[in-house]
Amino acid sequence: FLQNPKNKPIRDLIELAANEDTEAMNYMEFIQEEIAKKFKSVDGDNNALESAHLSKRVHATEGQHAIRAIDEQRVYYFNEFGVLKNEQKVDNDLSFEQYSKLQKELIYFMHHLLIHNYKFKAKIIGNQTVAKKKKLKLSDYEFKTILFSPKFEQSDHIVVLIPPERGAVTYSSLAIDEGLSYGTMLPYIEKILSWNPKGKKTGAAAAAHAKTDDAKEVMRRWGIMVLDPKGKDINNNKYNIIK
Repeated sequence: FLQNPKNKPIRDLIELAANEDTEAMNYMEFIQEEIAKKFKSVDGDNNALESAHLSKRVHATEGQHAIRAIDEQRVYYFNEFGVLKNEQKVDNDLSFEQYSKLQKELIYFMHHLLIHNYKFKAKIIGNQTVAKKKKLKLSDYEFKTILFSPKFEQSDHIVVLIPPERGAVTYSSLAIDEGLSYGTMLPYIEKILSWNPKGKKTGAAAAAHAKTDDAKEVMRRWGIMVLDPKGKDINNNKYNIIK
């Protein structure tokens, strides 16, 4: 199997992992976890999860200061695949208090990811004073915040996401136990954004494309608006349509 030329990337990955290349070892660990979930599904476990992953990588430190501070000994963090790990490289063992803190901090971390990784724009509507600040801190997102995908104003198709939790979190416990691809709306957000054109063709490529059937189709841009169901609102506007 590994001698087949088309499987060379897999062979290279295994060789790197065998040589203790950190990035390769992390990816191999991720693959093993996903395969284990897939086997559970094949075995007919009704509680098994379908395999899911994120297209964008997560930085192990950026935006995670509060998460990493929850346990100073183990130092928990979401790795590049959006899975909760710890620097002691042992099984996660969160106390009830730590778990509750992580659920709270997850919301702020998701705001960080959407704004920095996915280039969303945040508009705070729950506190007009904070909304006027030129530079926002993560803690400012305790107030009701609407998130808009890149080039939202240019979109002709809009998808409105109404997550049960803040920051596009669907199930915080699932995000902590299984990963961000399972407990948040990030996979859906990535899918919708992938529908947008990747860039304009120029020169000979543009001329060749103009002759194809695809060129006759109207290029549509998709935008995403993420509502905030539970953000703090001190404006006392009970008739606000965005709740």
